[in-house]
Amino acid sequence: MLISQIIPNLQNTRNTEDVPWEAGRASVAIIFRPDNHICMIRRAQKESDYWSGHMAFPGGREEVIDHDLQRTALRETEEEIGVTLTPRHMVGRLSDLRYPALAVSAFVYLAKDELSFTPDPTEVSSIHWLPFEAFLDPKLRTTKKHTYKERVLNMPIVHIGEADVWGISLYFIDDLIKRCKLSESEIHFGQDLRSIP
Repeated sequence: MLISQIIPNLQNTRNTEDVPWEAGRASVAIIFRPDNHICMIRRAQKESDYWSGHMAFPGGREEVIDHDLQRTALRETEEEIGVTLTPRHMVGRLSDLRYPALAVSAFVYLAKDELSFTPDPTEVSSIHWLPFEAFLDPKLRTTKKHTYKERVLNMPIVHIGEADVWGISLYFIDDLIKRCKLSESEIHFGQDLRSIP
């Protein structure tokens, strides 16, 4: 079972301290089921949202009421999909993704009980349980051209049914794969998003 490989590899990250980031911080929740599926959302279509319509993890920007970034992930998960997680569900955290304008943290959780969703339609258009094994299959990986600040980038993307996962979400998934040595296949992880200004 993949999640049984992930848990021991993330144990030493549970007490990692949040790094200050003056420009702003955000965090997301990567929720596993015991059957190795992860919960992802498709963001609602909004002109004001740069990631409108993208596959993502529940999460968002830190607010004053959040005493740490894990609290941000928990609060945003409850607000966006109506799921209440607690720190006892946390397996660990991944490497932060830091841009000049925003730093994003990711926390990994294991939900052993069946979850009931109440999505916020202003934030979420659909909720998906995706098989994590699909991200280990090189045949499901391609690239897509994405223009960022007038630079054309070849970004890795994974297609799973109607889901098309790329960008920050895929960065965190690939960080998890590499950190836990989950794949022996030749996976092209693409450009490291940390190198993009």
